[in-house]
Amino acid sequence: MTGYEISKKLERKEEHFAFFVIGNVLFTDEAYFTRDVINNTRNSHLWGRDNPHGTVENNYQHRFSVNVLCGLICDQLIGPYVFPQRLTGALYAKFLRDELPAPLENVPLQTRRQMYYQHDVAPPYFSQVVRQYLDHKSRNLWISRGGTQNWPPRPPNLNPLNYHVCDYMEAIVYEHKVYTREVLLHRILSAARSFINAAVLRKFTNSLFTRVRKCMEADRGHFEHLT
Repeated sequence: MTGYEISKKLERKEEHFAFFVIGNVLFTDEAYFTRDVINNTRNSHLWGRDNPHGTVENNYQHRFSVNVLCGLICDQLIGPYVFPQRLTGALYAKFLRDELPAPLENVPLQTRRQMYYQHDVAPPYFSQVVRQYLDHKSRNLWISRGGTQNWPPRPPNLNPLNYHVCDYMEAIVYEHKVYTREVLLHRILSAARSFINAAVLRKFTNSLFTRVRKCMEADRGHFEHLT
C-alpha cells in the first residue's frame, strides 16, 4: 500500500470518527427575541402625487424580550426553555439538574451514553457550580470553556442552532408585528412546535455533516467561504 493510499485511509477513518462524535453532540444555544425587530427599509418606497408623510414604526416605548434556550440532537429539538433575562450560574445549574433530564428520555439510550453536551462561552456556563455538575454528571463528555473538550470563543460555525434553527424561528416569530410579551412567547413556542416535522430537523443535521467535511478540508479552520 502506498503512502498516499495510507493517508487517504486515515483521512476516511478520521472523518468517520468525526461524524460519529458530531452525531452524538447535544448542541445548545440561547436566543433573545425582542419587540424591537430590525427592519430593512432600504427597499421600501411610498408613492403618491402628494407627500404621503409616511412613517415606519421601528422603536417602541414599551419594550420586552424573551430569552430562550434550545437544544438539538438526533433530529430532535430539545426545548425551548424560557430563561430569566439575567441568567446566573446557579439558575443554569438548576436547569441542567432539574429540567433537562426529562426531554432527554426521548433520546435513544445508546446515544445518551455517548452524548457530548455543548454550550458556548457565556459567563453563566463557565461558573464553578456548572462545571462541577458537568464534571460529575457527564465526565469528560461536555464541550465548552473550562472543559476537557474546549469550545473556543470564535470557532468555525458548526452549531446548527446558530446557522439554521434560530433564523428559521425568527422568520416565523416576526412574520407579523408583536405587541405584547405573551404573543411573542406564544409565537416562539409555535415556531418550536413546527419542528415536530423530523424532515426539517434532518435537513439541518445533514447540513452539519457537510460543514464538518468542509471544516476538515480547511484543516479545522474557518470554511464558510467554501460553502
